[in-house]
Amino acid sequence: MGADSHEHDEVGHVYEDVDLRTRMQDKRMRKLAGMTDRALPPVLVGPGSFSNLVICWGSTLPIVREALGRLGRDDTALLAFEQVWPLAPSAGDLLRKASFTAVVEGNSTGQFAGLLRKTFGVAADRTVLKYNGLQFSVEEVTDRLGEILPGKGGGR
Repeated sequence: MGADSHEHDEVGHVYEDVDLRTRMQDKRMRKLAGMTDRALPPVLVGPGSFSNLVICWGSTLPIVREALGRLGRDDTALLAFEQVWPLAPSAGDLLRKASFTAVVEGNSTGQFAGLLRKTFGVAADRTVLKYNGLQFSVEEVTDRLGEILPGKGGGR
């Protein structure tokens, strides 16, 4: 007994052939490798000599940027992702450079933090999560980051 694959060929015809399934999956993986080479790199905002790195993506960017501005930390930079998949390989170098990382995201499980860990082998030291359906406010991100950032003006 086997499960059907419902694989389609290049012109869209559906087949249940295991060899076709393997060929098409290999093709998808080659495409992913090519897309990764052209992935948008994240944008680093703040000092290049950071020890703390706050990571965000999507609609949290302006809020996190303003919160970090309010904190005025010269040891903390922001890494903003415009594209969350595939991830640009250059992001791994920036993540590994940080002594402390915090990911700000709007879900209950830290999905992007998990993706960064899976892709680059770098686990976030802390996450700032919100999942009640409302956007983050600048004040709450400022407060949360102020509480968790190590060094001047914050701590674990």
